[in-house]
Parts: sequence; C-alpha cells; structure tokens
Amino acid sequence: MPSPFTPRSGRGLTNLLLFLILGVLLSSQARAQSEPPTLQALAGTGFTYQGELKNASGLVNATCDFQFSLWDAPSAGAQLGATQAVTGVSVSEGLFTVQLNGAGQFGASAFSGQGRWLQIAVRCPGDTVFTTLSPRQPISATPYALAMPGLRTEQNATSANIVGGAEGNSVTAGVVGATLSGGGADSFLQQISDDYGTIGGGRGNSAGDGAGTASDAIGATVGGGEGNAASNSYTTVGGGQGNQASGPYATISGGLNNSADLSSATVGGGEGNQASNSYATVGGGEGNTATGAYATIPGGQNNSAGPYSMAAGRRAKALNTGSFVWADSTDADFSSTADNQFAIRAANGMFIANDAGGAKVVPVGTRYRDNSIVAWARVTAAGGLDTNFNVASVARCTNNMGVVIPAGCYRFTLNSSLSSGFSLVPIVTIELDPDGSGNPPAGVANVRFVATNQVAAGNTFDVYIYNSSFALVDNDFQVLVTGR
Repeated sequence: MPSPFTPRSGRGLTNLLLFLILGVLLSSQARAQSEPPTLQALAGTGFTYQGELKNASGLVNATCDFQFSLWDAPSAGAQLGATQAVTGVSVSEGLFTVQLNGAGQFGASAFSGQGRWLQIAVRCPGDTVFTTLSPRQPISATPYALAMPGLRTEQNATSANIVGGAEGNSVTAGVVGATLSGGGADSFLQQISDDYGTIGGGRGNSAGDGAGTASDAIGATVGGGEGNAASNSYTTVGGGQGNQASGPYATISGGLNNSADLSSATVGGGEGNQASNSYATVGGGEGNTATGAYATIPGGQNNSAGPYSMAAGRRAKALNTGSFVWADSTDADFSSTADNQFAIRAANGMFIANDAGGAKVVPVGTRYRDNSIVAWARVTAAGGLDTNFNVASVARCTNNMGVVIPAGCYRFTLNSSLSSGFSLVPIVTIELDPDGSGNPPAGVANVRFVATNQVAAGNTFDVYIYNSSFALVDNDFQVLVTGR
C-alpha cells in the first residue's frame, strides 16, 4: 500500500493535523495527600507531547516512527539542540503520546521564555523516508507559566538554577543553586559562573570568576546596576556601574568604577576608589586608595592610606604604618613622615571649644582652650613688633589725659578676645645683651623689673619695664600670653 505520507505525492499532506494538547506535566501535584513529607524527585527537563495524526483516509491507526526538533521561529530560523527520534509509537484513532526532551536533547537554553516551535517528521509502515509535517507546532505555556515570561529553571540533582530576564542570560554548565532574577539586554547579558551566585537585576553583571571550578567563587552576589562583577567567594556588589569586587568577602555598596581587591576589603561608594589590601576600607569620595592592610579612608579626594593608617580630606597621604593624616582642602599632597604619627594640615588652625576651668583635673598632655598659648611676640626697646603670633599691635602707653608715656611702657592689643574678661595671663621676659667682651650682663645698671596690667576686658594689656631705680626704661623683651 502506498504511504499516505510520501513527500511530493500530494496525497493527504494538506489534511495532516497535529494538536498540542498538553505541555509540561507538573508531577508534584499528582502526589497523594497522605504521602509523608520526603525529598521529592526532580521534575526534570522532559515534557509530554500528545497529538492527533490524520491522512487523506482519516485517522491513522499504526505504529510509526517520529522525529522531533525544536526551532526558534515558525519557519526557517535556527534549530535548538539536537533532533530527538522516537520510534515504535502507537497511533490509535489518530492519537499518540510521546515523552520529549527527557535527556535535555533540545539544549540547556531551549526554554528561556522566548517563542519555540516543534517540527515533526513521521514515518509509518510502508514509508521509506520521513515526511516533515507542516506547519511547525507552537509550544504553548500553561496558564501559570504565562505569568512568568522570561523566567526558567535549570534542573540538577543538588539545587535548581533560576534564570530570568534576557534570553541570553546564563548560568554556566555544572553550576548549582544560582539565582539570576532578571535584567540583561543585547550586548549587556548577565552571567553566573559559580555555585550559589546571585544577580538581582540590572544589565551586564557577572557573579563568579568565570574560570576554574564551579565552587572556587561560591556565593558571589551582584544586586544590580551595570557592568558590575563579584568574582570571588562571598563577594558582594550592591549596584552602581563598573564596580569590581575580586577579594573573598569583599564588598562594594555602589558608585562608579570602584574596586575591592583582597579579603574583606570594603568600598562604600563614590568614584574610582580602591581598597586593595585585606580589611582595607574606603567610605566614599573620589580617587582614594587604601593600599595597606586595615587602612581606612572615610572619604574625600585623592587620599592614600597605608597599613593600619587613616587618611582624610584632600590629598592626605598616610603612607607610614599607623599614621593618621588629616588634610584640609588645599590642592597639594600632605604626607606623614614617620610611623604612628598624627599629622594635621589646617590652613585656619585647630579650634578647641571647651575650657578646663579651675576645678577640672587635667591629665598631662590633655588640651583645652584655656591651657593653650593665646599669643607671643618679641618686641624691640623702641616698641617695634619683631616676630609674633596673634598680636594685632604694640604701641606706647598713654595716661588718662592722653599723654604718651615716653619710655618703658608698651600697650599690647591681641587679634582675638578671650572668653572671660580680664583673664589674660602675660608672661614677660627681659632680653639683656652680653657686655663688650661677650660676658653675661652684670651690675646694677642691668637690673630690670617687669609688671603687667590688663587695661581692657578681653584683648588689651600693658607691659611696664623698670630699672634698678624704679624708673621706666626701654628694653627688648619677649612676651607669652595664655588665658581663658
């Protein structure tokens, strides 16, 4: 009897019909309610296909051989995976049932949420070749699966991988327990290459080192963003762009083009920051490099920190072990010069707000506002201000009538006032020159007495210099001022 499926014969080919009745069977729902809780067998990658086969004479009743192939288009397009042959299939009243893709014949990425079509060829008794049926049959999703477009699972014997987002997103073969929630785009695909890796979203991100075994960069996580990579065990990149966490347990929260290179290194954010040694930390800012173990940079710009050191501000270089460098906004490097050193660059000085007062017990080395030097100066006999700190002016004294006292009286005005009125404490030292032979000054003629008087609350005081006859006399002197 001539075959009803002979190609080009024209007999009955236009009447061949195949109907997809059921796709994926959810085997777990078929379990009895009374079955005790156990580890369930994997559902696998296979699915059941049921169709109806007719020829010009009607419904087929025979034992036939089939070939099934999966395609990405209803015509032409590209085949996915291999062709699966199923032989000796019983066709009764036109109906047949086969199990497909049980061994993954259609490939690991066969069902990625994109459209798929099944091409079927059949050979029944009396046929010498397979007849390819037309059209290809669309693979339709069940209603629950329709709620999750772009999402698939990849089964294995340990922990299934979940892959969502762009069709080209992937989990490397052999990896288990991976979760790729979504995201990705053409030229910005997402990839997990090691066990238990996670990518939350974004595009162009990777979790795992992409080399060696599937367990040598386990548990790497990228939350999202673009072009981020967590490439060692338990590393984390929260988001941002172009961040690279390559040390085990390293963390980058976000930002742009940051790197954390060794164990437990951390970058909080910012741009172009690098924590390149174990337990090094950069909080944020721009262009900062924590190169030593346990180094810390809270933020700022272009700071560098060595082992156990801390650098803050702008262009602070704490390169010596254990150093702390605090730099102001000046656009120039400011570096430590020794180990375990605290170096400060502050163009407007350091301000201490609190006084110790009279009752507080102050340990040696403790600094308050009122145990610091307020001002100092060197003054010539004629009243000229030589070198000084915080002295606004030195002038000849005047009496209450406004008459200038011609000798031995000098009135100081400081740049800043003290917090408590009449609390200045000037300390005056007379300067005496040696005699013509270079010997220390001696004799009554060289005797000087000094007195001081605060004449205005806050920042003005007088210095009086007397000779041995208690007459006012001009003389060089130095003054040191403290107070509250």
